[in-house]
Amino acid sequence: MGLFSRFFKRSQAQESLSDFDDEVVGDDVSDSLLDDDQIRTALDDLNVDKAIASHEQWKDRLRQALDGSSPEILDPEAVCRDDRCDLGRWLHGTGRERLGHHVAFTALVASHQSFHRQAARVIELSQSGRKQEAERELDTAYRHASNRVVLLLKAIRNALHQEG
Repeated sequence: MGLFSRFFKRSQAQESLSDFDDEVVGDDVSDSLLDDDQIRTALDDLNVDKAIASHEQWKDRLRQALDGSSPEILDPEAVCRDDRCDLGRWLHGTGRERLGHHVAFTALVASHQSFHRQAARVIELSQSGRKQEAERELDTAYRHASNRVVLLLKAIRNALHQEG
């Protein structure tokens, strides 16, 4: 049984994200899961490949901010907002309306929020002159949060391709 076939199910009242963390380390994400038309319809509103690419580009943006070569000035308060990117708007809109009762959706929301908090933290550290700390955060907590979001999005994409 794959990751999403375990988690894209009606959530039980007390299921926790800590259970999800144990499952993410596995690579068993290929099982078919989208037998529910509600899930398929909700995911039609999300360009998964674009969301993956967008979130993978953040590392380069943060590296440029750290080394001073960035053409943009990143505002940590704006970056911290998880509802402004395409994925965030979907998570807080159509996704929540249609999939909010699924454990995997809850895990994706939490991972996405963590991603934005960690990116903002890297920027805050950098802008306060704590470059070495910012580098460590980028290579640890930020990388972990980013990997979780991308892993979940790739699992969604793979499941969609299997169903399509």
